[in-house]
Amino acid sequence: MAVRAYRITHLKYEDIPTFNLWNDDELLAYLEPFIPETFDYNGGYLEFSQENLEEALKEAEEEKVSKDTCDTLKQMIAEAKKSEFGWVAYWCV
Repeated sequence: MAVRAYRITHLKYEDIPTFNLWNDDELLAYLEPFIPETFDYNGGYLEFSQENLEEALKEAEEEKVSKDTCDTLKQMIAEAKKSEFGWVAYWCV
């Protein structure tokens, strides 16, 4: 068996951002454990698994963070559930 790598020829992303890397500090505090150390916070590609997002939401709810942060995590989880592989991806620009 082999794992093939396919060139990406088209990248489509939403018109409205889900979050802001530089301004959503509370949300990022719960996402950062799942962001690769090599990620450049000036932009790039991020992806989160449904399981990681559920873990982040559980911790956020236990710590009673803002409703906005929990709602964003719930939205991200819903999108991950819709995907074929249980992941949600973000193009950060």
